[in-house]
This record gives sequence, structure tokens and C-alpha cells, in this order.
Amino acid sequence: MNGTRGKVIGLLVAVTFVAMAVGTAYAFPSTKVASIGVHAGPYGIAANGNYAVVAGSQSGYIDIINLSNDTVSSHYIGLNPSMVTISADGSTAYVTNYGNNEVYSFNLNNSVFTTSTVMVGNKPIGIAIANNRVFVTNYQDDTFSFFQAGSSSVTNVNTWNGGPISIAADSSATNVYVANSTSNAVNVFQYNYLASNTYGVKATVTVGATPSAVLLSPHGRKLYVANAGDNTVSVIDTTSSSYPVTTISLSSLGGHPNALALTPDGYLMVINSPVGGITVVQTSNDQVISTFNLGSYLDQVFLTPSGSDAYITDFAANQVYDLSSIITIASTIPSAINATTNDVSTIAWTSTMSGTYEVEIGGNGTKGSGTVIPGRGGSVSAGQTIDTPIYASDFTGDPDGPYTIYLYLTVTSPSLTAYASTNIDLLTHLPAAPQGLTALPGDSTASLNWTTTSASQYISGYTVYYSTTTFDVNNLPSSSANAGNSSSYTLKGLTNGTLYYITVQAEDIATNLSALSNTVTVTPVYIPSPAALAGQKGNCFIATAAYGSYDDFDVWVLRQFRDRVLLVSGPGRWFVRTYYRLSPPLAHFIAGHGALRAVVRGMLKPFVYMSMVVLYGTSAQKLTMLFLSIGTMLLAIIFLMRRNRYA
Repeated sequence: MNGTRGKVIGLLVAVTFVAMAVGTAYAFPSTKVASIGVHAGPYGIAANGNYAVVAGSQSGYIDIINLSNDTVSSHYIGLNPSMVTISADGSTAYVTNYGNNEVYSFNLNNSVFTTSTVMVGNKPIGIAIANNRVFVTNYQDDTFSFFQAGSSSVTNVNTWNGGPISIAADSSATNVYVANSTSNAVNVFQYNYLASNTYGVKATVTVGATPSAVLLSPHGRKLYVANAGDNTVSVIDTTSSSYPVTTISLSSLGGHPNALALTPDGYLMVINSPVGGITVVQTSNDQVISTFNLGSYLDQVFLTPSGSDAYITDFAANQVYDLSSIITIASTIPSAINATTNDVSTIAWTSTMSGTYEVEIGGNGTKGSGTVIPGRGGSVSAGQTIDTPIYASDFTGDPDGPYTIYLYLTVTSPSLTAYASTNIDLLTHLPAAPQGLTALPGDSTASLNWTTTSASQYISGYTVYYSTTTFDVNNLPSSSANAGNSSSYTLKGLTNGTLYYITVQAEDIATNLSALSNTVTVTPVYIPSPAALAGQKGNCFIATAAYGSYDDFDVWVLRQFRDRVLLVSGPGRWFVRTYYRLSPPLAHFIAGHGALRAVVRGMLKPFVYMSMVVLYGTSAQKLTMLFLSIGTMLLAIIFLMRRNRYA
């Protein structure tokens, strides 16, 4: 292999694998059940249901592995075979040959694996197939080639950037994505974009350092890019014309990520070549959830459609590792426990092989790296379902927090140790009581708000308790409402004019209950619409809205002043008519805001006192108060008119 090719291989690395089970459980092909010897420098790999095709980049051989018995058939094609892809129907394997600028096709439907060749650009490496169209990156001349399967007519396209090394296409072959390793960019090509019957560059997206692999999600909405130079994975949103990018940092868990794969249930698998490590990323939140080591210099991977098996090339060891998910965790119920009322979780699991098993808390996927749980091991037969209980008492020290539980299976023939893992949250401390509960009255409702200091990921919800009498935690009322996992809630179905006592209680995912929040009181009020208010000519709209009752004493005093003083004079009747016309919208607004109602009540108090003097004081007091009241009300009319003008 020449020096340039060696540098390219050094940048690339392999892929990974995960197959998550139900709930919080996850299992993936992490158990090496076989090591298959192949020719020197195994690099690219792809498979159908019967055969795996391996490119021996240092030997010039293609090794075809019969997956039913792991036997190998070898075929020399010369120089540097690189990457492999297989047609959707599984009939044909396509292999790039870096050294002689060709793509070889192998017929997998016959036992002699007949071949044909297509000449492409200079130093082809990456390869993909979509909609019966084959795409090849030509590393040396900064192009990619495409041709129809079965045809030798090739079209070359300039990539615009340097070092095209990996390629992906959507299912219709309309959009093509090319990773350029020397320019830290991904080109987005579209068929018939700016030119007929070929691909044009629609966008250039900057990613991390030395992008070495691209992988398009099955629905085509995300493009994952492995950046070998900075231990990151870029995630490109292909649904947006601006192609926004988010970055997943592998930090110390990675090491030159150069290959990618996706499990059927949405986990990204990243192979880190020099360190032989496999990193698992949960794509729903782009969080690294697992990492483990395998081999010495992993390169590429083929993951079966079910996600249960993986075949990984080890460039340094000249091996293909056959990995499988021996243990499958079906469920972990419940996923969170406490030390009192909910102190046990049951892991339901099965194994495809017979053997002996043990259970450990913590560790890294290597038997003995965690803490063994006594009395939880035993024997299991192939296909048998085991229910393993995990108790709160199994955890020691300060136990609160998430824990990973590992199941290890030891098999005698063949000699291997398999594992799977699941997560359990142990919460022995009660969640904090909700703080600062407030309530604003509405029409048959109360709008509630509160805060909490508990970790939000552990809170499952809040319960609102309410009653027309006082209560405490030992005597909770029967009336309650589920507020969900929100710090605000509108309590409905209340009786207007009735005083309610309200408190809130938090519950965490382990069913621990907090202490009660502070208790607040609230009296819901009827809030008529502006139209309804306008039709009630006998009402005192603003006062009724502020006091919450038509029958309040202060409201009664103001009505008496209206009827016995204002309505007996022309100016007074004009004032009342104008008030009826302008005040309903303002009254409706005041009624819906508890704090504003209190302010308005304070503002009305002087009017109430003046009205009482006019109605029941001496003649001199009445005359003085009459002029003061009319002047003040005229100012109120002016305010209302100005407000309606600018409303």
C-alpha cells in the first residue's frame, strides 16, 4: 500500500453498533462470538443476508464470508480495495479499488462470484448506492463519479472542495452528500441543480476537522458526519435550506471517529479507529450513553437490519469480528425506585445461549468491573426468560442517582462472556416541596404558579389539592387535580364567591412525595363579558368587578349614590350614560387580574366615603361632597375616553 493510501486509511475508522430494548434497557451486539481471519488490511465491509464482502486494502484480495458457517472465499483484484456497498436487492457487491481507479462488481447470486469493472476517477475510496445509481468519491482529483448499476457509462462531478472521502445519497438519488477530508466541509449536491442530467452544488456546510464518514438517517432528515480530526460528530439538519449543524463531542471517549452506523431504534454507533473503541450515542438528545473497547485498529462495520448482529473489520489484526446481542433486556419495570414504598425493580431478559450469569452494579461492560449483587446469579437456558429483581437495599453508601445494571452471561461452548445493561434511578430522598405558590381568581377558576428546587428530570408531576375548609398533609381533601409536570396550572370548576384553600405537592419518578407547598386562599368571581356588562344597566360595572360581588356593601353604597343623586340631574344622567358605554371593557379587564382588583378597591374607597357623606351627611357636607364627586368623576370620564381612543 502506498504512503498516500496509508495516510487516508489512518484518517478513517470504523463503525459501531447498538440495539436498544424496551424502556430504559438497551442491548447491542457487544459480544464477540467469532473472529474470522481474512487477508491483510481488512477495511470496507458490507453484507446481504448470506454473505459479507470484505476489502483487503493491503493484500489486494476481496474476502467473501459465508455467514452461515463463517467460511471464506477469496478473490484477488489487485492493488488497494477500499470500501464496499451492496445493492438493495442484495444481488451485487460494489468495491472501490484505490490503486487502479476502478469499481469492481461481484455477483453474489452464484457460487463463483463473477465480476465486472467500471473505470472511475483517480484514487476512488467512498462508495454508496441509491435508486440503482452507484456513487464513488475520487480522492486524488477532487471529484465524485456516478453511473447506473449494470452500465459502464460514468459521469464525473467536481466536488469544489479537497479530499472527497465518503459519500451518501437519499433513497431517490436526488440529493448527494460528500465529505471532503482536507477542507473540513460537506458538499450538498442536487440532481439537475443548475445543470441538466448531472449534479450541482446546492450548499457547502462547514463541519469538524477532517470529516471522514457521512451517514444519512433512514428518513433522510439528518446527516451524521464523523470528524476524525477533533473527536466529534456533526449533525446536519437536511430539512432546512440553511443546513444548520449541531456537534456531538466524544471527548476522551473517542479517538479519530471514522465510521458510523444507526440502529433500527435510533442509536448512533461510532467506531474510533486507533483506540479500537466503540461509542454509542442516543440520537434523540445527542448524548453519549456507552463506550467499550474491541480489537486494536477497528475500521468499518456492517450492522444487520435488525440491529442484533455486527461484523467489524480490524485493520491491524487481519480479522473480522462477528458480534451479537446474546442477551436481550425486554423491560425494566419500574425504571426508578425508592427505599420504602417502591423499593424493587424487575429486569426481564432472555439469552440466545445457555450458560451461567451474574448481576453487577456499575462497571464498564467487563465482567468483574462492577459490584456483584449476591444471590442474583444462576443458570439460564437458551430462550428462557429470567426476571431479576433489583432492590434499593442492593445499593450502598449515598445511593441516590442513576445506576447502570450489567447482566453477564458466561458460555462454555463457544467460550465467551456476553453482557447487556439497563439503567435504574434510585431516589431515597424526598423531592423538595414546591415554593412560592400564588393564586389569581378568575371566573370559576384559579390560576396557580409555583417554583421547585428539585431536579426536573426526576419530577414526574404535581398534584393540586383544594378545599373550602383548611387541611394538612395528614388530612388531605378529596378534591385534587393532576397538574402534570408543569409549574403552573389553572384550576377549573370552582364556585364563584366561595373561599378556597389550595396547596401543591410534587411526586418524583420513584413515587416519592414532597411536603406540601405553602397554602394560598382565593375566591373566584364571575367575570361577565363586555357585551353582558353593557346589557346590565342597573350594575356598577367597575365596582362589581373590583369587589367580586354585586352585593358588597361598598358597591351597594355606590349604587345608592347613582340612583339617589346622579340620576336626578341632567349632568348626572349624562355621566351615568357615558359610564355605561365606556366602562364594560375596563371592568372586564379588571375582573381578570387579582392584583389590579385590589388596587381599584383602594381607589374606590374615597368615592364610597364621599357617597356616604352625600347620602347621609349634613346639608353643608352634602353640597361640598357633590361638587367634589362630580369633578372627580369628570376626570374619570376623561381617562376612560382617552383609554378607549388608544386601546
